[in-house]
Amino acid sequence: MFHTGIRLRRITARRPQRLPARSGVAGTSTQNINALSPAAGGLKLPEGKRKNPTARDTAKQSGRRQLMRTGNKSISIKNYKICFYNRLQYLCSNTNVFISMDTLDDTDLKILRAMQENCRLTTKELAQKIHLSSTPTFERLRRLERMGYIHKYVAVLDADKLERGFVVYCNLTLRQINTGIATEFQKAVQEWPEVSECYNVSGDCDFMLKVYVASMKQYQEFLFNKVGVLDYVSRIQSTFVMDTLKFNYGIPI
Repeated sequence: MFHTGIRLRRITARRPQRLPARSGVAGTSTQNINALSPAAGGLKLPEGKRKNPTARDTAKQSGRRQLMRTGNKSISIKNYKICFYNRLQYLCSNTNVFISMDTLDDTDLKILRAMQENCRLTTKELAQKIHLSSTPTFERLRRLERMGYIHKYVAVLDADKLERGFVVYCNLTLRQINTGIATEFQKAVQEWPEVSECYNVSGDCDFMLKVYVASMKQYQEFLFNKVGVLDYVSRIQSTFVMDTLKFNYGIPI
């Protein structure tokens, strides 16, 4: 009878609703099982077999609560919070939720600075540069890409070696501006390979173009054959670059 009482307590703590009927037990319901427990005055353990919880047992139970019931049973509460944060960022990026720069910590900014300087860094090299392990570095980099902080990775070419070192800033003023003219001009600029940048600006002109050509003759042909054929362009002002003193590929962060 003593053995039966011990077994009943262990099974009751796990799955009391599925307890099979045993000999000497009146029924298999939870109420009958609880009636047999020592707390209810039923089966009692001998004085020598009673076990009071010690500080060590309490620490073990507390440690078990810190582990999540997963496949490998090794994810702590701290790591679970990190996984939950990464998952939240992923869901926000897929639902077009705006996330400000306040959500970026110092480690994220270090990653962005390092990738601006050299985007060919491997995950291991990037992790060594920011003093972090490889796995969280990889996850942070992918999160920054999903959130739109990194648009794409490009190579910076030498314009002089490619015979495109003649740089001109071309300022255009239109006769009038409306939606139709602005859309038509935007389509035309997209088809001009000589133009690397185009801005709609305020001031004396309406648009500013950065043009890469091989020589003055080629720039003249660009004006005559492409810009000059647009009847809504009223004024063209060209500024020629004599020397480049500073050219920074990134943005200050």
